[in-house]
Amino acid sequence: MVRLSDSGLNVPQIGALLDVHEQTVRRWIKSFLTGGFDALQSQPSGGVLAGKVSAFTPEMIAALRQEIEQGKRTWSAPQMADWVDETFGVRLSPARIGYHMKRAGLVYKRTNRTLKHKQKAEEVSAKRATLALLKGGPKAD
Repeated sequence: MVRLSDSGLNVPQIGALLDVHEQTVRRWIKSFLTGGFDALQSQPSGGVLAGKVSAFTPEMIAALRQEIEQGKRTWSAPQMADWVDETFGVRLSPARIGYHMKRAGLVYKRTNRTLKHKQKAEEVSAKRATLALLKGGPKAD
């Protein structure tokens, strides 16, 4: 990019020729102008290559895994994010929690849209019989 600029091409031409964004061309040329050839070495831009460590630690994943496996409730990603925030004081987005859960091989249950699984069969049949009486159905002796 620097050599193309030195040969007389402008930033849009260099970007089109190398199939990169004009901002990328400007950044590299500016780096060269301020730091010379030493400034042109590729630097990691983020993520694991830049040494970033996730705030969602293996200990947090293990604790969340244990909480999910207890099976006392169903979980959604926002609920897991809230739980991690309350338990560890680390706020991650539900999407990020879902990413980490999938990466760790954890499957969580989606919240059911009905309460049918929490109903007691005896109470349901008694209520249905009462409803039938109220609607004018068969009368009990």
